[in-house]
Amino acid sequence: MLRLRKGETSDLDEAFKGTCANCGHETWVRRIEYFSAIKLGRVNQSRGFMNLCFKCDGPKILWLSKEYGNMRSPASIPYEELDTFLEKYFSETSV
Repeated sequence: MLRLRKGETSDLDEAFKGTCANCGHETWVRRIEYFSAIKLGRVNQSRGFMNLCFKCDGPKILWLSKEYGNMRSPASIPYEELDTFLEKYFSETSV
């Protein structure tokens, strides 16, 4: 199971069944907002949203930092074990 420290959350909580916009598989996905790489007069200009699976864009851990604000880091789940991890995670959380 994914171990989180106090003050941390994971984007696994945002997951729902859907189709990945990158690989096209019907699996657990979450909505991700994309931003422009070039500032066009605004700091964070949104380019829209896409649903991505956890294989195309792995699970992230979000923690709050007083100095830097919200930070995201990759969860340390090996790629080969990701399917079994997600299956176990969502079967335990849905009960």
